[in-house]
Amino acid sequence: MKFPLNVYDLAYLTILPPAAAMVGYKMVRHGKYRESAPALIGLGLANEDPAPWQNGSVWVHAVSVGEVIAARAMLPLLRERFAPLPILLTTHTETGQAAARALPDGMADAVRYYPLDLSWIMRKYVKLYKPKVFIPMETELWPNALDIIAESGAKIFTLNGKISEKSFRSYKKLKGIIQRPLSRITAFCVQTDADRDRVADLLGSDKNVHVTGNCKFDVEIPILDYDAKAALAGELKLPWPTRLIVAGSTHPGEENIILDAFDAVRKNFPEAHIALVPRHPERFQEVWTLLKNRGVSARRVSDNATSGGADPHIHLIDCMGVLTKLYGLAEVAIVAGSFVNGIGGHNILEPAAHGVPVIYGPDMKGQRDMARILSPDNGGTIATPASLGAAINHLLGNPSIALENGTRGRNAYEANRGSASRNMKIINKYCEEI
Repeated sequence: MKFPLNVYDLAYLTILPPAAAMVGYKMVRHGKYRESAPALIGLGLANEDPAPWQNGSVWVHAVSVGEVIAARAMLPLLRERFAPLPILLTTHTETGQAAARALPDGMADAVRYYPLDLSWIMRKYVKLYKPKVFIPMETELWPNALDIIAESGAKIFTLNGKISEKSFRSYKKLKGIIQRPLSRITAFCVQTDADRDRVADLLGSDKNVHVTGNCKFDVEIPILDYDAKAALAGELKLPWPTRLIVAGSTHPGEENIILDAFDAVRKNFPEAHIALVPRHPERFQEVWTLLKNRGVSARRVSDNATSGGADPHIHLIDCMGVLTKLYGLAEVAIVAGSFVNGIGGHNILEPAAHGVPVIYGPDMKGQRDMARILSPDNGGTIATPASLGAAINHLLGNPSIALENGTRGRNAYEANRGSASRNMKIINKYCEEI
């Protein structure tokens, strides 16, 4: 091996055997990582044409779907600022990779998987792609990457940065180890004052830490007119027009919570339909089996299969890339990841952008700023698993309240845009020579 192992490599190698066993199990049992695993160890780099990267690149890393959404707001601005440098967009997860590949043409010149943070693999990536600017979205703070990319002379900017209280406590225990690689970052652009204070604590200074907001709000979400809604419903074979509830980004345990609530809704609104959108594609079959085991009348979008009888009112959306638009068909939106512990919520402002009233659960630890923006005062509805059915019934039964909540949510979404341009001002400040 050309480069000696460093302290980070040694730490990684101690956890690599159990991690590899877990990955192997999930590959066999769930089909996960089959596409991404070879790229993690740098396989395929030898076949990559180095010519497009010979003058350098802008490397944007977005670990999964949420970070890809945030990156989407930045990519056109980065393209304009750093032309003609090519843009490399990387992800860790296969769902993130699918979202990145589905971006409009021209946003990135190449979409690849991000490698393991082992020094000899990372050096190969840096040698090939020659980043002049490296942008990890949110909280992707890998020490070997930060050290090696900084040593190459690149500027590093963390955009849309956030550190939860739980992560902060963990980082504090490692402060003596991570402070040096964190100091390699040219500037931090973080979402909130609390994120700034936590980063400043870890760095020992707030000099290069800037609060710029959440650039997910700057992604243009097209508002669907009637014809566009009818076309999307036709594409997904959903009945239209109809009273549709969209439950997005569900995790294990949440489908049963939502279906129990929907049972209560059907007693008052038998005409209502619900679209279930699991967060991870490897769970599509699991959720379909759950629906069949419940004996409910359901339909699977991918092949139009049905279960439990005719006239299904439950629709499993087992395809990727449609949720943001699908919220535009909803009379009520439920954003999951917030009704069970350990997830911390998802993007509740996507449906709000459509003017749709939004219900979310009590656990929004991972999205505190979004929960603040879409608070009950601003049109959001917080429901527990036990009160979810009543919350849906209330909105369906009171159209004027639903309209008011949707309008306030849309206004809150619009009022919090502008982060992407603030990020670019920070980047320009440090990149005059590029």
